[in-house]
Amino acid sequence: MYLPDNSTFITGIPSIESDRVSRMYSNLYILFAFMGFIIGSFVLFFTINVSKARLGTRNNTKVYVIDLPPRYSEVEPPPYDWVLKHRYLEDYSTKMHMTLNLSTMMVICSCLVLS
Repeated sequence: MYLPDNSTFITGIPSIESDRVSRMYSNLYILFAFMGFIIGSFVLFFTINVSKARLGTRNNTKVYVIDLPPRYSEVEPPPYDWVLKHRYLEDYSTKMHMTLNLSTMMVICSCLVLS
């Protein structure tokens, strides 16, 4: 449907600008429809694949139920040397961490005092 503007009544010929504007809007609507179709297709494809993947993993998983904890005779404590070694490493790492924190604090305080 064509809606004439003021220049149509004066000259009797539809203006070129109104034709260009209407053509521009029609092309824009076609472009939006095409983009909406593509985006909608991607969303639909993605949701279908995700739902299939979730259903597939749920069907293929095996569930193991452990009823009882292991018996005391089945649990072996670590050797004494291993305990000493890891305890020493743990103490060393905490001491090293404390040393780094203290040295960092000293550097920050000295920078504040000097500035």
